Amino acid sequence: MTQTQQLVVLIIDDDALAIRKIEAYCASSGYRPKHVAPTSAGPEMILPLQPDLILLKVLPAALDGALAVCHALTTHLPLAPVIMYGAAPDTSALQQSMAAGARRFLTAPFSRETLLRAISETRAQTQHAPSAALPATVAAASTPASVAGVEDSSKRGKLITVFSPKGGVGTTTLAVNLAVGLRARGKRTVLVDANITCGNVGVFLNINPKSSILELVLSGYYNDPRMVAGHLLQHQQTGLSVLLSPLQPEQSELVTPDHLRAVLTTLQDQFDYVIVDTAASYEERVLAVLEMATTIMVPVAPDLAAVRNLTAFLRVSKLLGHDPEKVQLVLMRANSVPPAHVKEIENYLSRPFDHHVVSDGRRATEAINEGTPVVLRHRESRLATDLLALVDRLEGPLPTAARANAPRRTGWKGGLFATSSGQGTGRPARESVLESQPVAFA
Repeated sequence: MTQTQQLVVLIIDDDALAIRKIEAYCASSGYRPKHVAPTSAGPEMILPLQPDLILLKVLPAALDGALAVCHALTTHLPLAPVIMYGAAPDTSALQQSMAAGARRFLTAPFSRETLLRAISETRAQTQHAPSAALPATVAAASTPASVAGVEDSSKRGKLITVFSPKGGVGTTTLAVNLAVGLRARGKRTVLVDANITCGNVGVFLNINPKSSILELVLSGYYNDPRMVAGHLLQHQQTGLSVLLSPLQPEQSELVTPDHLRAVLTTLQDQFDYVIVDTAASYEERVLAVLEMATTIMVPVAPDLAAVRNLTAFLRVSKLLGHDPEKVQLVLMRANSVPPAHVKEIENYLSRPFDHHVVSDGRRATEAINEGTPVVLRHRESRLATDLLALVDRLEGPLPTAARANAPRRTGWKGGLFATSSGQGTGRPARESVLESQPVAFA
C-alpha cells in the first residue's frame, strides 16, 4: 500500500499514552494515524487533514462537548465516520452519541483486534450505505419505493411469529428448527431474534455475534434492503440467514416497534419465509410482531400455569382482532401426560391443538449445548420428526419419492447440510458465541 493509498485515521485525544498505543495499533495494519487535541477539533482544523475515519475520545464529565464535536464533524465531513471511545456508556449516552452521528462506541481500554475490527467494519458499512454523504432522512426520501421495501404485499414472504405467553416451553427451539427445516426445503428463509432483551438464537445456532438488529437500527438504514442484508449472519451448516438480537440487554430499548416493523417488512420482500422468535411478553414490540404475522405459532406445555397463560393470550388475541385461523397451538412435551389429560385441556380451551411435539429433554438440551438444531443433530428422533412436521403444515408434505431419495444422516459429512468443503458442520468454536463485541452505530 502506498502512502497516498493509506487510510488516514484521525485520533482526537489529549492522553499521550493512549494516543501512542492507538497510533501503533493503526500503523500495524497499514493505516496512517494523525492526532489533534480536543481543543483543536473544530472543522476548520480537521478539514485540511482529510481524515478517512475519526476516533473521538469521550470523557464522562465532558460528554456534551464531545457530542458537539461529533455533530460538527459529521456535518462537515459526512464521508469520514466517527467512532467514539471512552468509559462504558449508559443507554442515555448511547442514544445521544447516535443522535450526534457516531457510528460506534468502543469501551476503553480495548485491544488492537477490537479497534481494527471496528475500523474495518465501520468503513465497510459506510461505503455500502446508500447515499452515504447524505443524512439518513434525506437518503431515505431519495430512495425509490421498490428499493426501500415498499412493494406489492401479495408478493411478500410469509411471516411466522413463534410466541408463547409463558417462558421455558420451547419457543426458541421451535423457531430455530422450523427455520432450519424450511431452509432444507430450499426456501429462502431468515430467522429473526425479536426477543430483543434476552434472545438466544445465536446460542442455539452457535453463531458468532458479529452484528445484530441494534447495529442495523442505529445505522439509520434499517429499511434499505442492502443494509438489512449486510447485517444478516449466515449459519454455516445450512445457509440460513439470521438477524440476532442486541448483545447487551441494556441496549434493547433503542430498538422500537417501528424499527421492527420496517425491518420485517423489508425482509418479507427478500425471503419466502421470515421466522420470528419472540419473548413471553405483551410489550409493544411483541404486539407489533404478532400483528404483522401471517401465522402465529404458540407453543404451550401441558401444565396448569402454561394453559392459564394460553387462555389469557387467546382472549388478548381476540381483543386485538387477530384472525383465529392464523393462530396455531403447538402442544410441547405432548407425551409427558396421558391422552386423557390432553383431551381435558382441549375441552377447556374449546379448541384442539393443531400440532403435537414429543418430550425429549436429553436430546433438546444436547442440541442447545452443542449449538446444533435438533433436526440436524438428532434427525432420526421422534422429536425431530415432530418439529419437521411443522414444515409440512406450512409447505405440504414431501412427495413419497422425494422422501425416499432425501439424503440421510451419515455422520453429517455427506448429509443434507454438509459444507462445500466436506468437513462436517464447519461451525466456529463454541466459545465464539460468548465473545464480546463493541457497540456499533453503523
